[in-house]
Amino acid sequence: LYFPILFLARISWLIQSFKYVAQPRSSPWGKAFDNTEFKTLPHNTLEVISLGMYYAWNVWLLASMPALHALAFVFVSQCMCGLFLAIAFGVGHNGMSVYDYDARPGFGELQVTTTRNVDGNFLVGWFMGGLHYQVEHHLFPSIPRHNLHKVRALVEPLCKQHGVPY
Repeated sequence: LYFPILFLARISWLIQSFKYVAQPRSSPWGKAFDNTEFKTLPHNTLEVISLGMYYAWNVWLLASMPALHALAFVFVSQCMCGLFLAIAFGVGHNGMSVYDYDARPGFGELQVTTTRNVDGNFLVGWFMGGLHYQVEHHLFPSIPRHNLHKVRALVEPLCKQHGVPY
């Protein structure tokens, strides 16, 4: 079920990205509906414009195709993206430590020992969407992917200093 689920997960992530960027951070209906656990993005207007352009381009592209071609294009493109993500997740996580709830280490060690970085050239980084630095991504998920290599230079010696296998 892993691959079929991730085939379709990409569609959910597209919806979530739109909701994250476009959703107001506070609700006029009170605290129960507030979305204040999410900080406003530093360049939120740019994010909204960029995401709007992405969706507009996709609508234009799909509108220029016959309906069945458009449906096939959406299905195949999103499934392929989901497949690539499934491969990246599998490479980064399969075969790593698994802990029982009551025996798991602290946050940092847990993140470092349950995932791995994937070494390779520029194409590996591009293919994995910058997530070949899985350890750093798990430790600092809000750092932009293009900066994860800078954090690696700090994380690796810190792990060595504390005896955590990197």
